[in-house]
Amino acid sequence: MTGRTRTTKGAARRDPVKNRERILGAALAEFSRHGLGGARVDRIAARARANKRMLYYYFGSKDDLFLAVLEASYAQIRSAERALDLEHLDPRAALERLVEFTWEYLLAHPEFTALLNSENLHKGRHVAASCIRRWSRCCAGSSSAARNGGYSGVVSIRLSSTSRSPGKATFT
Repeated sequence: MTGRTRTTKGAARRDPVKNRERILGAALAEFSRHGLGGARVDRIAARARANKRMLYYYFGSKDDLFLAVLEASYAQIRSAERALDLEHLDPRAALERLVEFTWEYLLAHPEFTALLNSENLHKGRHVAASCIRRWSRCCAGSSSAARNGGYSGVVSIRLSSTSRSPGKATFT
């Protein structure tokens, strides 16, 4: 015996953290592809290699699972925004960096945009019942940079309605 313990498939499936992560990953794929209305719990369970009872055990309902996926997705973008360290830039540079980052993030994560579209179709009811609004308000780097720039009169932003690149945003 080498002293290492072997993990069996059964033990891996009983790991609640890994189960939850697999379910969230499968749900992200399903919700981003089909929206909340078109997503099916059966497909999420199959993709997560879990049974439907486990989805309901961890999340309660399909709506609650959607909310958990939405919150996890918001947590990821907010974490990435905080890493920008915008507080140490002047307001104009901070806003330019934030716009550039946001554009690049949305291009790299189309599933996030799809989730937002689905949530918007449901009139934001999940966000209203969530801590997401609190996270959005506390995104200190971006919000204080915008406030400081706007209050000081240093920054005004003009966006072209046909713009497809962050280079089309004009900061004056």
